[in-house]
Parts: sequence; structure tokens; C-alpha cells
Amino acid sequence: MTGDFLLVGAVLCGLFAIPSFISSFSDRRRPILAGGLALVSAIFAAWAVRVSPEGLTFEEIPLAFIRVIAVILN
Repeated sequence: MTGDFLLVGAVLCGLFAIPSFISSFSDRRRPILAGGLALVSAIFAAWAVRVSPEGLTFEEIPLAFIRVIAVILN
């Protein structure tokens, strides 16, 4: 279950990094926050792969979101 939380965290951090990169470049600022989010996303993804005993595939991402939401709601 820890791998699911890490995978969801990696996907969400990666998604939040994209608008931050675009905003930084359009305002001609350094993308410090975006780079940090991308780094955290990569660390979470590597950690999720390492923790998961059977390995991870792209097909498991929606299932991981569903399992995490189910844990939060219960």
C-alpha cells in the first residue's frame, strides 16, 4: 500500500510541476519551485518502484489512485 501512496504522490507532484514550469518561463523567472517539484516527483517514483515487490506499470496508476481514495474515504 505504501507504493500506491508514493506513486500517487509522484504523479501529483509531477502534474503540479508542469504549470509551475510554464509560469516560470513566461515570467522569465528561475523555475526553482518547478524544479523542486520535479525532483520530489522523481524521488517518489523511484521509491515507489523500489518498494513495490511486483513492479509498477502504467496500467496501475489509475488503480493506485482508486486504492488511495478508498483508503482516505474509509
